[in-house]
Amino acid sequence: MLAHALAYAARGWRVHPLKPRDKTPITKHGCKDATTDEQQIRRWWKQWPEANIGLATGYDFWALDIDPNGMEWYEANDLPATHEATTGRGGRHLLYRLPTGMVIQNSANRIAPGVDVRGIGGYIVAAPSIHPNGTPYIWLDCDGDVPDGPCAEAPLWLVNMAAKLSESAGQDGRFKIPEVINQGGRDNTLYRLAASLRSHSHEEAEIRAALEIANRRCQPPLPSADLDRIARSACTKPPGKSPQFQRPAPPAQAEYIDAEFTSEEIETPAKLTVNAAGDEILRRNRIINVDGYVYEYTRTHWELVGNERLKSLAMQFDGPVHTSQKRRNEIADHIRTKSHRKTQKWRQIEPYEVPVGNGVIDIRSMALRDHRADDMLQACIQVPYDPKAQCGELMKCLDTYFGGDYDGQEKIDALQEFFGYCLMPHARYKKALLCVGESDCGKSTIPFLLRTLFGPSNVASVGVEDMDDPRKRAPLLGKLVNLLTELTSDAMIADGGFKTLVSTEEPIQFDPKFLPPVMDVPICKHVIVTN
Repeated sequence: MLAHALAYAARGWRVHPLKPRDKTPITKHGCKDATTDEQQIRRWWKQWPEANIGLATGYDFWALDIDPNGMEWYEANDLPATHEATTGRGGRHLLYRLPTGMVIQNSANRIAPGVDVRGIGGYIVAAPSIHPNGTPYIWLDCDGDVPDGPCAEAPLWLVNMAAKLSESAGQDGRFKIPEVINQGGRDNTLYRLAASLRSHSHEEAEIRAALEIANRRCQPPLPSADLDRIARSACTKPPGKSPQFQRPAPPAQAEYIDAEFTSEEIETPAKLTVNAAGDEILRRNRIINVDGYVYEYTRTHWELVGNERLKSLAMQFDGPVHTSQKRRNEIADHIRTKSHRKTQKWRQIEPYEVPVGNGVIDIRSMALRDHRADDMLQACIQVPYDPKAQCGELMKCLDTYFGGDYDGQEKIDALQEFFGYCLMPHARYKKALLCVGESDCGKSTIPFLLRTLFGPSNVASVGVEDMDDPRKRAPLLGKLVNLLTELTSDAMIADGGFKTLVSTEEPIQFDPKFLPPVMDVPICKHVIVTN
């Protein structure tokens, strides 16, 4: 992530850290903290090495954020090729060059349903960040770390729809920027632009960004310090027009946002009752409360979530203006109460079905079907199944390890079988994997591959000496793989807890901290690698 963040900054795009596998900024001021300063970026990613990457919009480019329900509009319009990325939900990010003399604001659903604009004061999540559902963001026009070359210009009709200030808007009382601003009139012209923007309630950061773009028409351009001075001077005046020039305000709309939420989340009735807001959130999100354990469906599996997730959904629903800590807590309480069920039978799929990132495979026919919420999976890898995929590099690696052994092929077959077993959401074959060898013999490749394949959210590391304790083995709940890279000198693999976790098909007790004890059938596969 650090390498990509630095690569974005090197090409002049301002970056800031987001929470790992999330869209939420980590720093206090979010995208307002975005920078191209290498040292600051290194400090951020040293502190949060797995942080997702946010790209501040409205400075070097503006972006179309197209949700899956906006893809029909995207396919119906012949947009020019530009830097384009797939989002974690299967939508698109399209980056366009900022038009001179215009301010592109954040807006939602104004161009078309599911088509949002990210401009000044906004940001997008950039590849290779990981979406909360586990899917990576991917550039479609990029061979290296970041896209190369300038962004394309958007069609004029699209710019006019997206822009807060268009060049043809002089009749609306807004200042029209000359094509060329000659020396002697630069300061006055840019101040008039700043004052016009201030009269339409723009803030200093937005005005400063517009001045930077308009400064390209100045012959020669003004120094950066003069642009700062002009923006500050304009903001000494109160926002909005003078009383004699004011018109009746149009009805308020939830138009501007400072984070990457979907259009549905933005355009929300402002003051529903607590219960009505909770019911609406439940209608939009599949959430169940199984006797104190809250799960949210992520399109592949039911993920265990905490109270903060429910309060986050409440804030997104209300918007930052109408929310409060008390109201968020009340909405979260209603969601937990309304979705409560005493028990739940998990993993409602056949023994021969294997869930992967893009569906569920029937290993008898290798046919792929879509995921279903009724499968009731608690975990799923995010790597998609590709029937044409090859593993030539891995086979070379294994041949290096086992090529000289009389039973080398049997060892390779055993590893392949166990990797397949790890993918299955049951533990009915009653097997664990023990890899023993000298130091630096290559055995650490096995846990590395499993951790890469399954992802950190599906991996635990509970020692065999802790497997008898319901509290200490709680991290295994819902996990697919338990990786142990060393054993202590007094560890006993024959301990009853280890045998129970590997071989039982009956529910056993897990006792997570701050949650009630729960009975569940363990499905985690155990891999021990040791000298």
